[in-house]
Amino acid sequence: MTAWYLCPLSRWLVAGFGLVVSAGSATADWKAPRQALVLRYVTGDIRIFDAPLPGQLSDTALAQLAAQFERADVLYSQRVGLQAPLQSSKYRAAKSIDVHLLPLKRQMGSAGDAVVSYRYRLAAAPSSALTISLSRRWQPGNLTPEHELFHSYQYAYTYFKNAWFLEGMARSIQDWFSLTQTSQQMPSGQPALPNNAEQLNALLKKSYNAAPFWSRLRWLCDPTCALPRAATTTHEPVCGGRLVKAVLEEFQSADALAAKARDLESSNWTEQEQRSERNNAWMLGALAKAMMQQCPVMIQPELAEFAQVLRQMQLP
Repeated sequence: MTAWYLCPLSRWLVAGFGLVVSAGSATADWKAPRQALVLRYVTGDIRIFDAPLPGQLSDTALAQLAAQFERADVLYSQRVGLQAPLQSSKYRAAKSIDVHLLPLKRQMGSAGDAVVSYRYRLAAAPSSALTISLSRRWQPGNLTPEHELFHSYQYAYTYFKNAWFLEGMARSIQDWFSLTQTSQQMPSGQPALPNNAEQLNALLKKSYNAAPFWSRLRWLCDPTCALPRAATTTHEPVCGGRLVKAVLEEFQSADALAAKARDLESSNWTEQEQRSERNNAWMLGALAKAMMQQCPVMIQPELAEFAQVLRQMQLP
């Protein structure tokens, strides 16, 4: 990691901005408080911007924040084998992932899916970047950085943003950063996979609370999930990592097919289409393919039952 500390600019007031960045903003007014931020840390493709003094994150907290982003990026790209967002064709115009520390009021963080050109006050030239917004209420150990960075990976793979996938999977994989040792047994209280159409339809209406579904699926598909390990080390298998990778790759293929079938512009879906219920059929079909690749469907009764439910749906 490389730290960057710039001279403070006194008495700049940084206004809060809690909206998710989108490509269709009518004005650049929302950029002003962000472009007044100070670059404080660079680690790989990630740059962290904070308020001018006073009000900055402490040096200790800043170092921890950078370490959490770096740990997550290494896990996603190297251990799980996902393509890093800036390496994707979708985001080839971006030069960095810029983290903006802001006084967010309603949320701890958000991730934008558009490449934005920022003209920071202390930068000589505009900089094109993906954006992660993080609340100044963040404290070391809170997993919002890992969660929001994973969204950047999801966005790089697929236009699908249905919440049962987008938020459910991102919340589930936070388990990868737990400091606790996993046990040799399935975690108690994990709900079973949907075994009928009614339960599956209920899952599709969930958001963050779809996380147990993804956690259960990872456990059933990957025997390494039951191996005791500390999730912070760098050479151990990642519980369900191969399944997560397969799902994202299948979603990437499916959204191209969905765009063609629905006469959508393949590289510029509207936000409404990205969150449309019409995506679910394509996503479930892709999920079924990923399961057949990575899961012991034929010998695990719960997986076999869930696969049968998927087969009974009208999938593309």
